[in-house]
Amino acid sequence: ETPPPCDVIVIGGSTAALASALSSADASPDLHTCLVEPTTWPGGQLTASLISAVDFGHQNRNVSRLPDLFVDLLETLGY
Repeated sequence: ETPPPCDVIVIGGSTAALASALSSADASPDLHTCLVEPTTWPGGQLTASLISAVDFGHQNRNVSRLPDLFVDLLETLGY
């Protein structure tokens, strides 16, 4: 099977990588952004370490500082 074309590749499935991939997709919707995670549990600490609450820190609680697609994802998840 041929992999999809990727203009931007983000390697690793941590929460930071997810935010990077979403930022890329949001900033350049005409480009194909690919998130590559070699394990079966994307999400880094959020899923592998069983952290039950996301802490974005004092400065990052301001929604205007987060990527729009990331905010959409958080709202969908109920955060």
